[in-house]
Amino acid sequence: MVAEALQTIRSILEGLEGKLLEREGELEEAAAATSQQEGIKEENKQGEQQEEEKQHEERQEEEEQQEQKKQVEEKKEQQEEEELQEEYKKEQEEDEHQGKDEHQEEDEQQQELQEEENKEQQEEDEHLEEEKEQQEEDEHLEELHKEEKKQQEEDEHMEKQQEEKMEQQEEDEHLEEQQEEEKEQQVEDENLEEQREEEKEQQEEDEHLEDLQKEKKKEQQEEDEQPEELQEEQKKEQEEDEHQKELQEEEEQQQEDEHLEEQQEEDEHLEELHKEEKEQQEEDEHMEKQQEEKMEQQEEDEHLEEQQEEEKEQPVEAENLEEQREEEKEQQEEDEHLEDLQKEKKKEQQEQDEQQEELQEEQKKEQEEDEHQKELQEEEEQQQELQEEEQQEEDEHLKEQQEEDEHLEDLQKEKKKEQQEEDEQQEELQEEQKKEQKEDEHQKELQEEEEQQQELQEGEKKEQQEEDEHLEEQQEGEKKEQQEEEKHQEEQKKEEKDVPAEVKPRLTLKRRVTKRLHRIWVSTRKLFRCRRPTTTP
Repeated sequence: MVAEALQTIRSILEGLEGKLLEREGELEEAAAATSQQEGIKEENKQGEQQEEEKQHEERQEEEEQQEQKKQVEEKKEQQEEEELQEEYKKEQEEDEHQGKDEHQEEDEQQQELQEEENKEQQEEDEHLEEEKEQQEEDEHLEELHKEEKKQQEEDEHMEKQQEEKMEQQEEDEHLEEQQEEEKEQQVEDENLEEQREEEKEQQEEDEHLEDLQKEKKKEQQEEDEQPEELQEEQKKEQEEDEHQKELQEEEEQQQEDEHLEEQQEEDEHLEELHKEEKEQQEEDEHMEKQQEEKMEQQEEDEHLEEQQEEEKEQPVEAENLEEQREEEKEQQEEDEHLEDLQKEKKKEQQEQDEQQEELQEEQKKEQEEDEHQKELQEEEEQQQELQEEEQQEEDEHLKEQQEEDEHLEDLQKEKKKEQQEEDEQQEELQEEQKKEQKEDEHQKELQEEEEQQQELQEGEKKEQQEEDEHLEEQQEGEKKEQQEEEKHQEEQKKEEKDVPAEVKPRLTLKRRVTKRLHRIWVSTRKLFRCRRPTTTP
């Protein structure tokens, strides 16, 4: 029972660990998605900055081209004026040759024409200057319009960012709701699992009780047939079983307490993860704000540089620019003030949301604890009811046991009487059996004497057969020895042919020794064969 309970608890813990790992993976994926979104936002910002820089460069190129065109036109006009002056000089020289009178008249006419031309030229110059001033004013207005458009685009971009942030916050809230729903689902699943386990344990306990009842019945039946000593041993075993049950219940209670502690640690770990995620979000928002401020500062610096260049080229418009700068500064201060107010509102809203979340989590924990306490109380009540029922059954069983013990005592008394009678009958039977045994022993002695005579006759026959077999073996051994000597002589002859003359005396000695050893071996074999033990009857 304890091993099965431990296995079930381990399986539950492994399932919880798997769910926690899956949850951590989902959180990591969500964090990666948020970081990816932030990267996409930064890329979009960089793309917009690049587009603005390209537009600015194109504007500068157009302005340079316009200035070059103006310079070319001025050069053309200068050349035309120089050509007119040369023609005028030539005409003057020709007039001097023709005559002074005509020349004077022409000079007067020419002077008048020149004066008219000068006036026209002055008017044209004034008109050109007015046109230039008008163009510069138009360009300045265009730049102001462009800056206003940029400001509008930036405002729209800020609004989009704020909308995206709000959407992100809504998504985060949605994710948190999903997480809370998943947690609730997990709690429900765990409660269902605990209920199933409790039902299984209840079923096992019921089966165990049924088995115990069956065993008790069997033991009772056996006790009816057994003496008092076995009954005492069975009582001791019952007490030990009860003691084991109490130990098992204590172990199960300890396991439940450990499971509750582990569950609390897991809940604390999840809370820490949520807090870390919130801190990470706040840090990301802070970084985004810093980046936005840097971008705004860069744009302001670029704008100030452009304004400084315009001031250098156009000192006349410095006063207007200063007024515009003051207006822009006031507008920026108002925008910054509005942004600060919005940030403070967001912070207050976030703090309120966090407080609400903390309160909700605390309320959920309290509810879960209350439910768990209720479940524990119900389990305790059920346990008490079971214990009361078991106590009642044990009391009834003890009463029955006492009645059965009394009945057993009566039966034992009757058995003792019957046993005494049987013992007397047994004694009589034993005396008769002893007489019969004596007769049987006399008959056995006669049979043994007959068997010994038969064994003697069979032994003599076996000895004769062994002697015949011995002679046959001697003859076969002598034949084998003769064959071995002949083979040995043939081998010696072959070796003498192959061996040189120097080694032959050594070989003769070896042969002599080997022949002697062989003869000794043959003689010893013959002796051992001749000294075979004879069977005695």
